[in-house]
Amino acid sequence: SFRCLFLLLFATGFKVTDDMRVAYDSKLNQIDDTSKQAAWTKLRRAEERHYHSKGFFSCDANCQNAKRELDAARYSYDTQVRAENDAVSDAKAEPAERTS
Repeated sequence: SFRCLFLLLFATGFKVTDDMRVAYDSKLNQIDDTSKQAAWTKLRRAEERHYHSKGFFSCDANCQNAKRELDAARYSYDTQVRAENDAVSDAKAEPAERTS
C-alpha cells in the first residue's frame, strides 16, 4: 500500500496527505484475506482431487464429480480475487476523487 502511494508522490508529482494515506490503508484493511486464503486452499485441493481421479483418456463419475467441485472452487476463488481487486481499485480511486 505504501509503495503505491510512494509512486504516486514521485512518479506523478501527486501529493499524498496523511488523511489520504489513512483512508487508503483503512480501505485495504477491509479486504477479507481469510476468505481468499480459504478459497485458494479449497481450489488447490479440488485440483489435486480432480487430477488423481481422472483416467488417461476418460473421466468416470468420480472424475466428473471432482471436476464439478473444481469448477465451483475456481469460481469461488475468482470471486474472492475480483472482490479484492475491486476494493484496491476503489481505494486507489478515492484520492483522485478528493482532488477533483
